[in-house]
Amino acid sequence: MTPVHDGALLHSLTPGQRRLWFLHRLAPDNPAYNIVIALRLRGPLGVPALRAALADVTRRHAALRTAVPEEPGGHGPIARVASDGPPLALVDLTGLSGDRAHDEARRFVDAASARPVDLMRGPITHWTLLRVAADDHVLVLLTHHIVFDGGSLPVVCAELEHAYLERVHGRPGGPGSHGGTAPDADGDVPEESLEYWRAALADVPAQPLVLPVLAGRRDTTGRTPAHTALTNGACTLSGSALRRLRTLAAEEGCTTQLVLMTALICVLHRYSGQEDVVLGTPVTLREEAEEDARVGMYVNLLPIRVRISTGALSFREVLRRTRRAWLDAHEHRRVPFERLVEEFHTDAAPTVHPFFSALFAYQEAPPLPRLHEVETTLMPVAPTAPKYELTVTATEGERQVDFDLDVDSRSANRAEADATARHLRALLASAVDDPERAVADLSLLDGTERRALGPYWPATQRAAHTVANAPDLWTPAHRLFEEQVRRRPDAVAVVHGAHSLTYRELNRRANRLARELVARGAGPERVVGVCLCRTPLLPVTLLAILKAGAAYLPLDPAYPVQRLGGMIEDAGMSLLVTERELLHRTGLDGMTDPAEVLLMDDDADPATGHPGHNLVGPATDVHPNSLAYVLFTSGSTGRPKGISLQHGNLDTFLRWAGRTFSAEELTAVLATTSASFDVSVFELFAPLTHGGTVLLGDNALHVPHMPAAATATLLSTVPTAVDALAQADAIPRSVRTVNIGGETLQRGVVDRLARRVPGVRVHNLYGPSETTTHSANVRVPLDSDEPPTIGRPLLTVLMWVADRCSRPVPVGVVGEIVIGGVGLARGYVGRPRLTAERFAPDPASGTGGGRLYLTGDQARVDGNGDMIFLGRRDSQIKLRGVRIEPEEIETVTRAHPAVLDAAVVVERHNGIPQRLVAFVKVRPEDLAYADSLTPDLLAHLRARLPRAMIPADIRLRAELPLNANGKLDRGELTRRLAQEPVQTEFATPFAAPRTELEKAVAAIWCEVLDLPHVGLHDNFLEMGGNSLLLLKLHRALCDTVHPDLTLVDLFAWPTVAAVAERFAAGTGHGGGRVGETADAAERGRKRRRSVAAARRSPEAGR
Repeated sequence: MTPVHDGALLHSLTPGQRRLWFLHRLAPDNPAYNIVIALRLRGPLGVPALRAALADVTRRHAALRTAVPEEPGGHGPIARVASDGPPLALVDLTGLSGDRAHDEARRFVDAASARPVDLMRGPITHWTLLRVAADDHVLVLLTHHIVFDGGSLPVVCAELEHAYLERVHGRPGGPGSHGGTAPDADGDVPEESLEYWRAALADVPAQPLVLPVLAGRRDTTGRTPAHTALTNGACTLSGSALRRLRTLAAEEGCTTQLVLMTALICVLHRYSGQEDVVLGTPVTLREEAEEDARVGMYVNLLPIRVRISTGALSFREVLRRTRRAWLDAHEHRRVPFERLVEEFHTDAAPTVHPFFSALFAYQEAPPLPRLHEVETTLMPVAPTAPKYELTVTATEGERQVDFDLDVDSRSANRAEADATARHLRALLASAVDDPERAVADLSLLDGTERRALGPYWPATQRAAHTVANAPDLWTPAHRLFEEQVRRRPDAVAVVHGAHSLTYRELNRRANRLARELVARGAGPERVVGVCLCRTPLLPVTLLAILKAGAAYLPLDPAYPVQRLGGMIEDAGMSLLVTERELLHRTGLDGMTDPAEVLLMDDDADPATGHPGHNLVGPATDVHPNSLAYVLFTSGSTGRPKGISLQHGNLDTFLRWAGRTFSAEELTAVLATTSASFDVSVFELFAPLTHGGTVLLGDNALHVPHMPAAATATLLSTVPTAVDALAQADAIPRSVRTVNIGGETLQRGVVDRLARRVPGVRVHNLYGPSETTTHSANVRVPLDSDEPPTIGRPLLTVLMWVADRCSRPVPVGVVGEIVIGGVGLARGYVGRPRLTAERFAPDPASGTGGGRLYLTGDQARVDGNGDMIFLGRRDSQIKLRGVRIEPEEIETVTRAHPAVLDAAVVVERHNGIPQRLVAFVKVRPEDLAYADSLTPDLLAHLRARLPRAMIPADIRLRAELPLNANGKLDRGELTRRLAQEPVQTEFATPFAAPRTELEKAVAAIWCEVLDLPHVGLHDNFLEMGGNSLLLLKLHRALCDTVHPDLTLVDLFAWPTVAAVAERFAAGTGHGGGRVGETADAAERGRKRRRSVAAARRSPEAGR
């Protein structure tokens, strides 16, 4: 220590103290590291003796007289030890009557926890005595972790007791001491210890573990953290359970501390499913007798990393792994935690805790000072602001172990904190009762939790499901349609543009076509392909196929021929219904036998000669297990997978629709989704089986241009499309209900929709195609600020959030959504291995042979019983409603001869997927040919993938980043995506605009897409344009080029050249506005340059 002129002493800080000082400078009002000790003193207290005793203790320990100012010249913090500490402050509450004095004392203690401590000027340590009554006092110590640790409390208590008794008996206090406040700040770190930590922390995830039980709601208001003090009988381990715990510790040659730590590690593993758990724990550095008698910060933090490779490991095996990890870490405990951060976690933000976000602290119950005739007890203290997302403190006494949980309230409420405590206690009791039990089998639930799960408990669901799906209620979809034909034959069934069909006309045409199909071999288990435009012929054909007893396979005319060919082959298509022009345009004429093709635009309609009455007879009879249709979705292997849906699935789904939506809502349903997607099943068949009208449109963005849309009562689409329509005020006022699915629904979308369409009913629907379109539903409240949930399972569905063994997890805990019941698809056509992998046996099925679909989707059940969707366990995404496996795009990309490797990542905005970006590894010498290689690669992709799966941006690289294990580092690619400027490596070689009109249109393209430049032939949709941006483009072009431009026009003319050519070709329109367009575009470019400059500025991140 270095003395200064006023008698104070200066000394340097340890790395741990410097980090706390830095955090304090970042947020000086944050009380996270406050330490408050409150002692209740009942009896004849000698206040003068107490004041003198506290002065003695303060003189003995430099830490209690320390402040931490900044060194002159701004060279960092320095510990400044004053010659004297602050005197004891007295607060007299005896003037308050009754319990008011006790209440005020309680408030004082709680307020001390939240009171900022001034480290710079000091004093850091304060003593306050509250006089509640003549023989009732509360002694409050307020200090900071920078000078006080858990080992300091026993020292203070022991010395206070000794000094008080000395003063009571008239003896003077002991000598003072200017001892240090912490271990040597400049100690050398052995290279051997660094090598240990380098290996122990290799490839630790870049982000700390975020507890899934606490995920999903981030409150940034800064309110007091939820706190659960487990000091009551309901949450204390005692009696036989504590005896078994101590027996297990003795058997394994470890302390009870490690058994408790292992239990918390197992809970974290069960919450998250992570097999690599890192838990923080403090460890004392008091190794000398002199240090044991000091007050100060003699503590270091250790990250304890335990790999639980499989849930099949027993608790005893995990305990042994924890013991080994602890012993190894403890041997190298002298390496400051801050050095670990510097060496192995350089990307950590100073306000985010590196390596872990859960801390486990163990302590023995401290002996309290015995102050002569005064009874001393420890008062509970409100927690300070959270240091970690979860802090668990275990205090072991002779007869019990008490747990104290502090939870960050930005992540969880009090009920969820209570739940976490129950889960820890339940698992620990289960583990010590049978240590050989697999971790995956240890119980987290008690009877209270099982009752709280309510509708998600499988046995409850199965009872309701059996009643809701009685076999004798089954009717094929086409028979339900025929019943509507009998009831209302002259009602309008389908409208498309100026054309319409009544129920009678639709049924007659479908019956004739069905007979032609049967004549050509269609029947049960035969697959008939349908490649048609969205005209009334589409529902005619789909109904005809079902009436023939066959199954339909939608073949989107926009798909590449190679993809169509793969779908036809996998599904085993026996017949194709199409039109001549589509047959040639799609390339299907080259892969089908003319005898197996039914052309519906021949001069002589092939179905004309057949009668129009309904088909009956065994040749076309179907059963619940008969195949009804096959839908293809993206596949992770590079090969799309076909989902086989049965008639029973379809009937159950349509009956749910009839119970959920009124006849008024189903009066006129907009059908704007491709038949290749599952929402089309609702749009087409729900109205037709309940007496409504189908309003056919090309897609949701064409709704403003559909004359019949003015009568629409129900719209189904994805959030991005409905948001675009709402912002354009293009949702018909007649719409009563909007069904939203396919993507995560944001509250802002609901708010904008509610403002545009007053009184609208909004349903948020969840469900994969494998479970027949929808499995959960909620009517979204319009007057809430909470993010929409996905609601609860349909009555026809078995659905819960499960652990890896398909058992329900507790309320609030993240797990995988599993779905069972009659809505499950048969499986994947021609993919028995994949079917067995995703459609697993239901071990609890009472009937035997029951199955569960493992969705791969993560969710949790909130305190209200609603399910909160949390995304995918794998890399699958939904982009504008289309289910996409990035691995499929990567596999197809790697098939290009110039590609060595490929990785596809998703660019997001506010957490919502916006566009696909492909990082492609090629030979270094090939980078020189990027201008020609990129278009060639895009042509390769377009020939094999649907438009929605074509990356909007391709970035050629000589190398792709790898992690320490040599695997592709997708996280690094995502970070690079955020850092690198937007690129325009698109479909065709760049061709600059030439005319004033082309330049003006290109400028609008750039403004809307936020790109520096676009070429004449770049396709708007392939450059990252989505539904919302398309509407913005439409409005801008209408304002500056031509007021009569429609959205349909933009689909027909998706390039700058096409739009400019259309309005320059002798129409005389728009020419007078070109100059205005160019001026507006220049203003937009200036704004973009200003924003870009601001983002690059060093001040931008402050």
